[in-house]
Amino acid sequence: MLTELRIENLGAIAAAEVPLHSGFTVLTGETGVGKTMLAVGLRLVGGGRGDAARVRGGAERAVVEGRFELPSADVLDEELREFLDSAGVDMADDDVLVLRTLGKDGRSKAFIGGRAVPLGTLASFADPLLNVHGQHDQLRLLKAGEQLAALDRFAGEKIAGTLAKWRAVHTRFGQLGAELAELQSDERGRAAEAERLAEGIKRIAEADPQPGEDEALAAEIHRLSDLDDLRERAQSAHLLLTGADPESPTGTTVGAATALGQVGALLAGADDPRLRELADRAAEAGTLVAELGLDLGGYLGDLPSDSSALEAKLDRQAQLKSLVRAYAADVDGVLRWAADAKARVARIGGGAEAVEKVEKELEAAKAELDQLAGKLTAIRRTAAAGLQKAVNHELSGLSMGGSTLVVGVEAAAKFGPNGADEVGFALKTAGSGEPISLAKGASGGELSRIMLAVELVLAHGREQVTMVFDEVDSGVGGRAAVGIGQRLARLGKHCQVLAVTHLPQVAAYADAHVRIEAAGEMAPPASGAGAGQASQVRSLTRDERVVELARMLAGMAETETGRAHAEELLAKAEQDKASE
Repeated sequence: MLTELRIENLGAIAAAEVPLHSGFTVLTGETGVGKTMLAVGLRLVGGGRGDAARVRGGAERAVVEGRFELPSADVLDEELREFLDSAGVDMADDDVLVLRTLGKDGRSKAFIGGRAVPLGTLASFADPLLNVHGQHDQLRLLKAGEQLAALDRFAGEKIAGTLAKWRAVHTRFGQLGAELAELQSDERGRAAEAERLAEGIKRIAEADPQPGEDEALAAEIHRLSDLDDLRERAQSAHLLLTGADPESPTGTTVGAATALGQVGALLAGADDPRLRELADRAAEAGTLVAELGLDLGGYLGDLPSDSSALEAKLDRQAQLKSLVRAYAADVDGVLRWAADAKARVARIGGGAEAVEKVEKELEAAKAELDQLAGKLTAIRRTAAAGLQKAVNHELSGLSMGGSTLVVGVEAAAKFGPNGADEVGFALKTAGSGEPISLAKGASGGELSRIMLAVELVLAHGREQVTMVFDEVDSGVGGRAAVGIGQRLARLGKHCQVLAVTHLPQVAAYADAHVRIEAAGEMAPPASGAGAGQASQVRSLTRDERVVELARMLAGMAETETGRAHAEELLAKAEQDKASE
């Protein structure tokens, strides 16, 4: 969910920190004070397109900053997590700060966790966390792809495994098709490629590089480059410990090990028990020193006596570097190139046999797709009946005049990445015959209500999402407005909901109420903020909510009658919410 939102120089808002809450929060205010700018700001922080005309007059840029709480990094796909990690964004934290700037010249910048990212990356990051529904966003529900995605979300785990298998086989099918086309096209070019690959494979095999050999070789060369210094240090340390110079048999002195032995003998012969205890410690130290001396002697024995070993390793390093320059970034990459090249040669170097092999694999993949397509269609048709029933149950309380949603699943003309089905949402009006597609048969108000019903049905398991509704109640009123308020409140039990509205029936059902007003206002005004005035954002107490609802009802914020009506509306909404 979104835990912080700060806006600067966006429309009528000079600077504001928007109070955010879990559950259902409603945003209201007079016309012209910048209610819509909050939705615009949320779109910007979600990676949406920015309009330079929205930058406040006299300002160089608008800034929107949001902090997203991440219940789990798993809400982001693996590719996006890897990109953010490579960009230095710390995804280990429970929340991530997102910042978007929009200059008056139209230039825009995006930042995630303090790191600059492309705008597309911000959109991908925010997509599973923030959904903005406005009057124009309703049009998304008309797209076949959106309708298919909604149905698959409703099907959930019942379709997830089969769909994942379909996508893997579909990708493989496409790869095999491209490979077959290549095999059947340029035979001379394939022969030249196979010869070039074979030469590389042979060159690598003759060099016989081992995994990680280049790194190990570099470390050994570095060590041997300091051979004289290493030898001198090891000999001096060995002499101090043992008193014996392994390269000078006659040059001996009393070393630390011998001295510790003498110390132990002196202390062990004492009558004082404390000295005898110290003798034991001297013996232990002597053993450790003796072992260290042996290890140093072994180290000296392993050092090469001349520079030939270093020269040999340098020659080997040069050989490996020539392979790396030709085929990959390191030796491990060279080995992978060789493995891929062998597989490629096996594919393109087989002539008619290679073509026949790929054709059989393609045929097997097609058969598997046919089988999976049938399973997907069966799952979707079952899910379509369930989705249709659930959505229509919600629509029955939204004054749809008996109109119902029909969810159809038909065979598509060709396979796609999500199967072989076409999903269509249609509206069947009361007393009519055939259902009509939403694009042709639904008004803007009906689309708003259908979209809300679909989101409510699909809300389970989407606790991490912040849903923003920008006057989606436009064009409705009366009982339909009450139904929208009730359902937004229910939706707020599953996820964070923010709604910009002008309807008091909707606002009454909010868990929290935020008002946008002209800066300096102490109470709701009788008319809109003046042009060019700055706006501020604040949370309302319950008493202030009554005043605001009275203003929204009929501009009667200052009358007892208006407040009584608003109090009744708010009390009724509170009673409805408590009874659910």
